[in-house]
Amino acid sequence: MGRLFGDALQVALGIGVEFSFAFWLIVTVMLVIVGPLIVQVSPRVVDPPGRLIATRPDRVALWLPLSLAMTVGLVVFLFVTIVGAPLALFIPLLGIFVSGAGYLALARIVGERVLAVRRTGRSVPPGVSALVGIILFRLVRLIPFVGAFAHSMICWIGFAATCAVLWSMARSWYRRRMPDSSQFAGETLVEWYPDGDPADGKPAIGTGRPVLGNVRGEEDDSAYRKARRGEAVPDDDEA
Repeated sequence: MGRLFGDALQVALGIGVEFSFAFWLIVTVMLVIVGPLIVQVSPRVVDPPGRLIATRPDRVALWLPLSLAMTVGLVVFLFVTIVGAPLALFIPLLGIFVSGAGYLALARIVGERVLAVRRTGRSVPPGVSALVGIILFRLVRLIPFVGAFAHSMICWIGFAATCAVLWSMARSWYRRRMPDSSQFAGETLVEWYPDGDPADGKPAIGTGRPVLGNVRGEEDDSAYRKARRGEAVPDDDEA
């Protein structure tokens, strides 16, 4: 386990990675062609990690060791299980996609800073900003001695930011499937209906009324439909 974690840390830091100009050129051409297109047409993939990097760098820094530890732990867990062992072979491919999203998000942020988009207020397509950032990142990789480390840190930062976003999405997905009694424990829920309370059959005109204790609008469907049609709904005393 310690050996695996150490090897993963060396790769993340770019230590002992041989430089090949042919490989650098192939990766650079692919990123220059595909990267700006992905940023332009897939904002939902690139924007969340970019927003996290720009607004919460402290959280991204916290996820630098967490992302590495969770990745190594996931690989070990899949390898020790007979069923999950084949899935462990897809972890490197998954890591490329995850780090790629963060890499492009960081490239766009750097490109916007270089082009002074936010300061001047001019409109620049996201793909153009990402292209500038990608070119700068690939030039950094050419710097002797420190280029591999610097570029690996850029990839690692993008990977950590995307992992943080995926973790938040997974937690939100899990919370939405919890029972309401657990999900909203200790909270006073208020549902606001612009047309008034649909359960009383007498919707207000031009105003609204809060309905206390109504979780996610789980009102009486039959009364709601009658109120929408303008039909009278009997009071509790008449029922």
